[in-house]
Amino acid sequence: NKKSIDGEDLISGLNPAINYKATRYEIEFSIANEKFNHQFSVLNLNDSFGDLLQETGIMVHGLLGSDFFRDKKYILDYNEHLLYHK
Repeated sequence: NKKSIDGEDLISGLNPAINYKATRYEIEFSIANEKFNHQFSVLNLNDSFGDLLQETGIMVHGLLGSDFFRDKKYILDYNEHLLYHK
């Protein structure tokens, strides 16, 4: 489920001189049988991730920002490749 939220966000990527307009949505989803409801800025990055798919075979469906991890009190342990709740 997703619900459009009024407003747009400007997001910069690797080149800070270029800003992208993103639409804000409230999205309901689940990870490992836990349901979440969070506001996200959504933009189409198919062109950016197309190269990654071709080179690695990995399809990126989305990115979770640091605000999601902070608000939901999750920790991403890069060394151990684990996601856990604080």
